[in-house]
Amino acid sequence: MILGVAAIRRMLDAAAGGIFVLAATVLFYEGVPLGPARDIPVFGTVAAALLDGRVDRAARRAKAGLVAEAEFAAAQAMARIERRLRELERDKARALAAANERFSAALAASETERENLNDQIAELLAAPVNGACVVDNVLAGRLRNR
Repeated sequence: MILGVAAIRRMLDAAAGGIFVLAATVLFYEGVPLGPARDIPVFGTVAAALLDGRVDRAARRAKAGLVAEAEFAAAQAMARIERRLRELERDKARALAAANERFSAALAASETERENLNDQIAELLAAPVNGACVVDNVLAGRLRNR
């Protein structure tokens, strides 16, 4: 069977239509490969919005979702760290206040003891010395500053 020119033309038209449908499907799913043109500030954004395929759009949405989740997790971690730092600062302030109270109490006690000792010294200095109180020669010999 020999095909005529018309039959061959019909087969080529059908094949071209099939190729067109196949190319349209591939372009819809895969998009136009933009490569480094995607990084051009305005053109790349517009071209990616118009020419990217379904797979690229889904990947971009997934990436944006992952980035948002990571940013949210990082913000939560920072909030926990800041909360813990505030707790530590409060604990530190409480410990400092308690130490200041203990120091103030010890200072007041030592001040009271100093006053009592000064009073005792004043009483001893005010008391008359017994005239019969003498230092013997053995004791006097052991004194460093005579």
